[in-house]
Amino acid sequence: MKEVNWLDVMNWVLERCLTLTNYNLWLGLLDVIEPVWDRPSSSSLKYHKRDDGSVPSIAEHTVEMLIAADKIKRMFGNFPVPVEETDALFLSIALHDAFKYGPSPKHEAHTTKDHDKLAGDFIVDAMEDVFIPHLGKENAALLENCVRFHAGRWSTDDGFVDGKIFRFVDLVHTLDMLSRANKLKLTPKQIGEYLGRGPEPQLTETDESEGAIESAPKRVRV
Repeated sequence: MKEVNWLDVMNWVLERCLTLTNYNLWLGLLDVIEPVWDRPSSSSLKYHKRDDGSVPSIAEHTVEMLIAADKIKRMFGNFPVPVEETDALFLSIALHDAFKYGPSPKHEAHTTKDHDKLAGDFIVDAMEDVFIPHLGKENAALLENCVRFHAGRWSTDDGFVDGKIFRFVDLVHTLDMLSRANKLKLTPKQIGEYLGRGPEPQLTETDESEGAIESAPKRVRV
């Protein structure tokens, strides 16, 4: 039986949540960042455990956070803020574990503790040429803060001050912890309903709890 391609689902969710300009930005980032999305979210397999003992991939973990964030956004009237600000939120979730296995993941067997700082530094390095032109200076800084400090008080960067709230940082951190505790798990049926494909997503098998979502989002190129 085919497995769910969680990066495809992740792209599909981001296509729904982001403006077209920043969805294209995301697709461009995928071409730059070494792929890590199918790697376990816990290399030791001790954390992020499901009820059956399995550990989700980084992409699956990220999908859970993205969908939860979108539902919270809609629950609060879509957040009455500029779209570039919510784009920064969703991009921060997409990027928060992009360097979980370091800058060269194919050479790393284990996750790196300072992946939050690595991701924040990646954004800073591309700030002037990439992120500020797409998000504006304030929201590009918001993106950096959400990524760099998504581990909350466990952030490895010295810039985090416990108790000081950066806009949306606490939301990203909370969603990360909830997913790690297996509190955001979604079935393929729930994902299909969220994506608006009707109550029954296309599965490779009739078992909805294990079947794979077949249709992948079509990439929109710049």
